[in-house]
Amino acid sequence: MGVNSLVRAIVVMIVVFLVVSPFAREASAQTPIVAASVDDDAVTTDDVVTLTISVAGETNIPVPTLPIIDGVQLLGRTTASTQTLRNGQLSAEFSFSFRLRPLRPGTVTIPPVQVLLGGTPYETDPIEVTVTQGTGLRGPGTSPQQPSSLAGQEFFIEAEVDNDNPYLGEQVAYIVKSYASTASFALGRRTYSPPVFWGFWNAQAARRREYSESREGLRYRVTEFRTILFPTVRGSITIQPAEMNAANTFFSGGRPQYNSGSVTVEVQPLPTDAPPSFAGGVGDFAIEASVDVSAVNVGEPVTLTVQVSGTGNLDLLPDPVWPEMDDWRAFENSSDSATYVESGQLKGVRTYERILVPKVAGSLSISAIDYAFFDPRAKMYRTVSTQSIPIFVSPDPASLDAGAASQSVQSQVFRTAADIRHVKVAPDRLATPEPPLTSRHLYWAGWAAPALGMIAALAWRHRRRLHIRQTADGDVASASESALNEVLMSRERGEDPHQASGRILTEYLGAVFGRSPAGLTRQAVAASLTQADVSVPLISDLDALLEQSEAGRYAPGITVDPAGNVLDDAERLIHELDWELNR
Repeated sequence: MGVNSLVRAIVVMIVVFLVVSPFAREASAQTPIVAASVDDDAVTTDDVVTLTISVAGETNIPVPTLPIIDGVQLLGRTTASTQTLRNGQLSAEFSFSFRLRPLRPGTVTIPPVQVLLGGTPYETDPIEVTVTQGTGLRGPGTSPQQPSSLAGQEFFIEAEVDNDNPYLGEQVAYIVKSYASTASFALGRRTYSPPVFWGFWNAQAARRREYSESREGLRYRVTEFRTILFPTVRGSITIQPAEMNAANTFFSGGRPQYNSGSVTVEVQPLPTDAPPSFAGGVGDFAIEASVDVSAVNVGEPVTLTVQVSGTGNLDLLPDPVWPEMDDWRAFENSSDSATYVESGQLKGVRTYERILVPKVAGSLSISAIDYAFFDPRAKMYRTVSTQSIPIFVSPDPASLDAGAASQSVQSQVFRTAADIRHVKVAPDRLATPEPPLTSRHLYWAGWAAPALGMIAALAWRHRRRLHIRQTADGDVASASESALNEVLMSRERGEDPHQASGRILTEYLGAVFGRSPAGLTRQAVAASLTQADVSVPLISDLDALLEQSEAGRYAPGITVDPAGNVLDDAERLIHELDWELNR
């Protein structure tokens, strides 16, 4: 009887353990852990301190608000997250890294940072950092702190950017890495789904590469996806999480989905001291010009080829500011770009062609062309220029032939009059008369040249308008759909209506006309819409809303319309532009 009681007791204990332990593990797994740490608590005024707020056990975590820290300058912020499979259990870990630069020696106290999780506030412990006087030589910032422990993690992914504080139009690389520590995951198939890059120009697909990497003594097989982006709006932009499905080859079950977490980028505006020839180009460029011939006749075309090469977003590079040349008629021809990636940078050449027709004879020249751009590495505007190109222009041969023929006719009339006054013996044979001037091809070519020039100008204008129309027809539908979705999302995020409306409209118009929003001024918007035959009242309404958006962002005290109406007006204008551009 005692043995049976013991057996029953053991069975009951086993049952209780099997029933209770999953709930205990689940409760333990769901208990969030919030902690703060610094990479160094004894620094100088030359150093940068990285404060990392780590949150484990929760998903969809809001970015913590860093309190004001006396004597410290905030340089930037990055967000990284991992979703890992550890001992058969999925877990998430978020890391919010703040780069801080101490301004003076002493003791800096980082106050508690509050994180709101599921309506419950969690606070970190305060941290003290000792700061001593430096030498004045600034050191580089440190990279974000890695997860505290990788023990037992078979698979996880991370997302980051190589520059979280770029200038408007400066290249940013968005990098997603998946780490597999076991052969089952390393050999398994995975599918990468990039996020929607709102606020960025993304012209190329992600580039993939694989390599091995050791972290904390563990060997991982890394699959990296790198996407080149160019920010098109200023301010804080959050890139939503990327997704990846990964399968374990040892099991035939489903394919778990892993999220990388969001990444925040703070986009700086360009400096205000831009030169007159600046049209929005950001990068590092050189310019050169050439012609197909160096000597022509009046009225004959010269093809001017201008190439802008270097590093930057060449697909959306704005046209140079063409100089005024009174002795030439100019016609636009074409422009195209060829790009490639080298050492992680987007490089290439953008080629412009113009047809120039000389109006006068003589030793002419094609003026030098200035191209201004903002160099984000040098943090300054730079201007490069071509050399002026000499062209020798001869008189129109048709005009010379016409003058010679006129003199010949006058001499024949003079001799005939002399024959009338002086009777002479008839010659043995009659001279062969010159063919009439109207039978010469050059005569008619001279008359046709102005007409052909006018026809070429009209054809170019028609081609330009047709290109705008075709571009609008192809892009307006998708651009308007994206813009309207962004209006809805901005309302849900509670974004400032003035900032959101200006950003959404500028991105929408840039997508429609294939131009970089960075150089899309209100004047350029009005000119492009006028060429696309958009009605004048609609252009005026759009310009007024863009002006109101700027006033609401930079001078909120002068705006009179309620902020909520701004997004409604933006939505209405997008619908009206969509209708007019697709008529």
